[in-house]
Amino acid sequence: MHASKLEAAGSSHAKNMTKTAVAAGDWLLSMGVSDGANGMKWPLGADSDGAHDGVFFPNCCCGTAGVAYTLATLHCEVPGDQIFLAAALGGAEHLTSVANVTKSGRMLLYHDAPAHEHLYYFGWCHGPSGTSRLWARLHQITGDLSFWEKILKGLEAVSAHALPHFDWLTQPAPEAAPWANVGQCCGGAAGLNFALQAYEYGTKQSLSFGHYVCSTARCWAEGRRRAAALDGQTSRGWIEERRKNTALDLRLGVLLE
Repeated sequence: MHASKLEAAGSSHAKNMTKTAVAAGDWLLSMGVSDGANGMKWPLGADSDGAHDGVFFPNCCCGTAGVAYTLATLHCEVPGDQIFLAAALGGAEHLTSVANVTKSGRMLLYHDAPAHEHLYYFGWCHGPSGTSRLWARLHQITGDLSFWEKILKGLEAVSAHALPHFDWLTQPAPEAAPWANVGQCCGGAAGLNFALQAYEYGTKQSLSFGHYVCSTARCWAEGRRRAAALDGQTSRGWIEERRKNTALDLRLGVLLE
């Protein structure tokens, strides 16, 4: 479909990589489901256990926001092609239609449908910390300030609900402790990364997010202190890593200098 658009991709290696990405994008397009007047959405599909067939996740990790972000990024790599951007904008329409926006302007998307439409996360995986990557990408492409407004609404939600108590679930079950990790997926590092990225890109747009960085950094430090005292266990992966988010510490240190 897009072969004629790839002639200027550079080296043969770059062309092959771009062709592979475009093929993946074409497959994603084929898996999209129309939501009528509310754009497009993508189902997770059956896991190895078959448990999630027909389940729709709206956010970044498993759902429509992640797919739409990928398609919007592919649009940037295939100049002049509008099909990926159109699908990404369709995903944004769907997300906007199902978003929970409070009277105070905080915006959240539920965990998944149809089973957990009243469950909200705040991290990269199923919360605004990850889904806002889509809003930023679409703002880069279109210049539409409404996408920046969605980023602000996500930051407000993280600031109001995840901080200052570092509880990343809005209402943990009484018999269960909050997840309380400081990792990059659904823990504190996700919130701080969100604030840092908004600050770094926002400064180019003359927008100030410094107060989010400061408040989230304080919470990050407190969260690491609490996590160290939980049970002595340490996960070393990207998702739940509790003590050694070295990359984020370095990034924050460079920014603060």
